[in-house]
Amino acid sequence: MVKLEPRRVETLTTLPGRPIDCFCRSKIKQPVVVGQLIAGIIIGPFGLGLIQNLNTINLLASLGIILLLFTVGLELDPLEIKKIGPDSFILAVVELTVTFITVTLVGLAVGLTQLEAVFAAAVVATTSTAIMSKILLETKSLRAQEAHTVVT
Repeated sequence: MVKLEPRRVETLTTLPGRPIDCFCRSKIKQPVVVGQLIAGIIIGPFGLGLIQNLNTINLLASLGIILLLFTVGLELDPLEIKKIGPDSFILAVVELTVTFITVTLVGLAVGLTQLEAVFAAAVVATTSTAIMSKILLETKSLRAQEAHTVVT
């Protein structure tokens, strides 16, 4: 059996999605994360099925989230976080609640079962902050006051 180094596995699993990612960034002026999401849907097991090993994808996704949040942490000022703490907490509760309810209702409207809709809502609600953080990093907006409130 051939064993691949982790960096080669990452390159091989993400390579088919690069053209889609580049198209989204250059032609329709969307953040990188949008291109990555679309590419993942297309080449993943529920799209064209070019990538089937979900264990590898889950490992790479976990590492990616860890690195993303570490990078966001490097950009945040602890004194600013302390100053905006209460506002940030209220915003987080409202954002999670509104996102969860909205995605659940949309899921039910498009024919998902109640369990599927709630699961989709939980996934979207818990990943929305990470996705927003990535967009703020890309647009160099992470140092803005509003960005601190959203991310913390």
